[in-house]
Amino acid sequence: MAGRENQSDLAPVMNTSDPLYVDFAGKRVELKEFIKLLKIGDRIRVLCDDGVLVAEKISETQFALIHAQMMTELVH
Repeated sequence: MAGRENQSDLAPVMNTSDPLYVDFAGKRVELKEFIKLLKIGDRIRVLCDDGVLVAEKISETQFALIHAQMMTELVH
């Protein structure tokens, strides 16, 4: 259907009781506050214990997954 987004490509905003923090310019910032600063069209790269995610902000509450790569080995 034209004009409809593929919902499987959207990453929902998580509701958690414990705040998540990101390292931004050498400072710890709460993820929820960091996301508010991003404009629609901005992309972020998230380094996780088991891989890397790249996502683009497509609305005030949603991100589209651009790229995901799992780590195949532990890096020491």
